[in-house]
Order: sequence, then C-alpha cells, then structure tokens
Amino acid sequence: MRRARKAIYSREDWNLMEHAHRIACRDLHVPSTSLDEIHRVARRVMTLFDGGLRDENLIAATAASQERFIADTLSLRHKKVPA
Repeated sequence: MRRARKAIYSREDWNLMEHAHRIACRDLHVPSTSLDEIHRVARRVMTLFDGGLRDENLIAATAASQERFIADTLSLRHKKVPA
C-alpha cells in the first residue's frame, strides 16, 4: 500500500486556502455548525491547491462547483423514478 506524501505548507499557502475555503463555504451556504460539510469543503480546497491551483477565487469557485455537482448527483440517485 502506498503511503500518502505529507504536504508542507507555508503560512501564505494556509492563508490562501483558508480564504478560498471561506469563500466556497459562503457560496455554498454551509452553516458554521455543519462540521462535516466544513471539513469536506476544506479537503476539496486542499486537493485543488495540491493539484496546482493558486488563485483563491478559482479554488473557491471550483470547490463550490464540485460540491454542487456531487449534491445534485446524489439527489438524483435518491429520487424515485415513476413506474
């Protein structure tokens, strides 16, 4: 089994990811009490950052778009199809 490489982030990196996270959570209307959603968006932001994105607005918009896509896909799976 491969072990994941541990990323080392600078203070500037953390600040950029934190700001992108706040923007994405605001755009998604994630309540401050929903820790699962907050953590999921944080992981998505970090993944995008680790993938090479460095623009906080682009990271936030992409994270929000991906989260909406997943939510829409899951809601379609759970809708009952008329017989």
